[in-house]
Amino acid sequence: MALADDQTLYIVAALGFHRTTETTMAMGSLLIVLNFIYNCTIGPSTYTIIGEISSTRLRQKTIVLARASYKAINIVAGILNPRMLCKSLLLPS
Repeated sequence: MALADDQTLYIVAALGFHRTTETTMAMGSLLIVLNFIYNCTIGPSTYTIIGEISSTRLRQKTIVLARASYKAINIVAGILNPRMLCKSLLLPS
């Protein structure tokens, strides 16, 4: 699964060098499919793993730290992803 994810992201990166409407649509479609597959397969297992790896005394603190870092990374990704797909968002006019 990880190899297919990496290959898909390499394809998206390669498409980024040749910016046309078709390549932008292809990039967006590949990212949507990749996100769907990830969320249906390995994505939800992180919730189980994070709750089981820490000791009983640190479990709540570990979960809070994991969720906070997850949300912070998602904020950054939510800002960067549209800029990777749309040229006009890269440099504001």
